[in-house]
Amino acid sequence: RLGYSARQVQRQLTAELGAGPVALARAQRAHTARVLLRTTGLPVTEVAWASGFGSLRQFNDTVRAVYATTPTGLRAAAPRTGRPRPGTPTAGVPLRLAHRGPYQAGPVFDLLEREAVPGVEEITGPPGARTYRRTLRLPYGTGIAAVEERPHTGAGARPGGWLDARVHLTD
Repeated sequence: RLGYSARQVQRQLTAELGAGPVALARAQRAHTARVLLRTTGLPVTEVAWASGFGSLRQFNDTVRAVYATTPTGLRAAAPRTGRPRPGTPTAGVPLRLAHRGPYQAGPVFDLLEREAVPGVEEITGPPGARTYRRTLRLPYGTGIAAVEERPHTGAGARPGGWLDARVHLTD
């Protein structure tokens, strides 16, 4: 439909990016698998399917080739955020929302609390340990996204980091 042959596309991609379409697709699937292995508790087989691999063998071979370790080794090497706080629900899909530079969680959560839409958004907990929740209307049902406040710890704080989040979906 573009007026280019598959060979022309292959040559152009290789010239511009150093890899053809198959290698780019494989790299994208491997990256998705790494993110899911490091940030979720999904079983390894579900990570393989969610990443777009056609078989477990292809998944294992690709992860070994790209990251020089097994999928379970990749998961074991992920940094741990510690144990969940008591009373924190464990259902849903856990996520890490990455940010660059120092993040001033207090002022952001203050703003979210002031401007919360009743019945749609809520902030619970004391300052420094608050949780922001928002209901979501999605194509296949509803959901709730919850993000935990992670306070900035002063001048010696890490320049980057993440916020812990959890998404609860009906489908």
